[in-house]
Amino acid sequence: MALALVDHEPIVIDGDTGFVSGGYPGSGTENDPYRIRGLHIVTDVSHRNGVEVKNTDAYFVVDDCMIEADYIGVLVKNTAPSSALITDNLIVGMTGDGGGISLECDGAVVVNNTCVGFAVGLHTNYADDCRLEFNNFSYNGYHGLNIRYSDDCLIQGNTVVGNGGHGVFIIRDSSGNLVYNNTVTGNGGIGYYEWDNLYSYNVSSQGCDEGNSNMWYCEETLTGNVWGDYSGEGVYSLDGGAYSVDKYPLATMDLNEESSIPSFGFLSLFVGLLVLSWRYRFRR
Repeated sequence: MALALVDHEPIVIDGDTGFVSGGYPGSGTENDPYRIRGLHIVTDVSHRNGVEVKNTDAYFVVDDCMIEADYIGVLVKNTAPSSALITDNLIVGMTGDGGGISLECDGAVVVNNTCVGFAVGLHTNYADDCRLEFNNFSYNGYHGLNIRYSDDCLIQGNTVVGNGGHGVFIIRDSSGNLVYNNTVTGNGGIGYYEWDNLYSYNVSSQGCDEGNSNMWYCEETLTGNVWGDYSGEGVYSLDGGAYSVDKYPLATMDLNEESSIPSFGFLSLFVGLLVLSWRYRFRR
């Protein structure tokens, strides 16, 4: 049976010595990373981010945590390439602001997390070669995933439902990203929005691409994405100046396509049920 969650204050690690001084197990090697594990973190006025790791060379893992954050749940910045693993966390936004996971590093692996209630479920900024797989980025105010100035990331197997703007959003000079095998449905309920002081959108598809040479399907397996509003015929066209398409789209019954953004009461209930189920999971 899983260990009970341990209440913990927000975490700020700036440099490898922070893992040692914080008493986190591990030695920081690839085979024995430092572990931030099994914690329940609620942010406060002085620390609006749940977990911050920056300016490190050591390998580390953030796993099996429940984080309730005012701004960013997990922030990873200026860490050694391929040193960060974020997995099996429930990350809940308490104000509708910020992002569940924010990456400003290369080679991070983000697997099997749930991020709800933020402006953006996951945000990358100058973060190349990241793997974003089998996560749930749903019911955020704008985007499920926001890929910005980031190249060659793998985005596959994620559930992206009920976000206010585009479910998957690739912006600025982001190229070579591979997006496939995701379920993207019920997004776009706000209809129109502006972003990054440059772009404005009338949302007409579940995803948007303003980058270049991004692939919204896997040619090797002939696999695209599941789009809630796909007509069932032809390619699926993405919004944005890249004029990208998914060559191998699949359709599914959309989850409340007419009203993507849940009401405050529904969202509160949804988040509450998530939190309760997570706490039950970690009962002794």
